[in-house]
Amino acid sequence: QKQLSATRSLDLQFTSRWQQDFQQQDRSIFQIGLNQELNNWDLSTGYHQQFDRITPGKEHRLWQQVRYNFNLDNSSVESSARIEERYFTDSEKAVARLRVLNRWSHPVTPKDSIRLGYEWVYNLNDLDANSLHGVNQNRLIAGVSHKLNNGTRIELEYQLRYLHIPARSNRMQHQIQLSYSFNF
Repeated sequence: QKQLSATRSLDLQFTSRWQQDFQQQDRSIFQIGLNQELNNWDLSTGYHQQFDRITPGKEHRLWQQVRYNFNLDNSSVESSARIEERYFTDSEKAVARLRVLNRWSHPVTPKDSIRLGYEWVYNLNDLDANSLHGVNQNRLIAGVSHKLNNGTRIELEYQLRYLHIPARSNRMQHQIQLSYSFNF
C-alpha cells in the first residue's frame, strides 16, 4: 500500500493459490486499486488479472467498491459492496457480479485481533452452465491479524466457501490464506 495523501492510497496485491497439499499451483492473481477515504466510508476502484494454471486463459476484472466502517463497543464492523465486471480470454465471455461482505473485528491485544465475516456473491447474468444468474457463492471467514511496526501486518484467514453449481452438485471448498501487508 502506498499513501498518496492523507485520504488516498494505491494498493498492489500479488497472490498465488495452490491446491492438492501445495502440489499444484492453481492460479496467480495481480490486483491494483485506488482507495479514497471519506470519514467512515471508503470508495475504491481497481483492476484484477488472474492467470489460471489448470485451464488455459486469463480473467480480467474491473471493480468498484463502497465500504462503510463503524465501531461497536470495543469492536469494529465493516460492510462492503463490490460490483465486478469479469472478462475471460479463453471464451470471450463476460459476466457481472455483486459481492457483499460483512466483517466483525475485535482486538485481543493492542497488536492482535480476531476477525469473523460472511460474504455472498450474486451473478447478475449467466456465464456458463456452472455459473448462472443468482447467488453463486457463500463464504464464512475467520481470521487473526497481527500488527508489526509502522503499519505492517500479518494475517491468517480461513474461508469455508459453498459454491452453487447448477450443472453439477454443489460443493464446499476450504481455503487458507496467509497475507503480509506493508506500506511503501
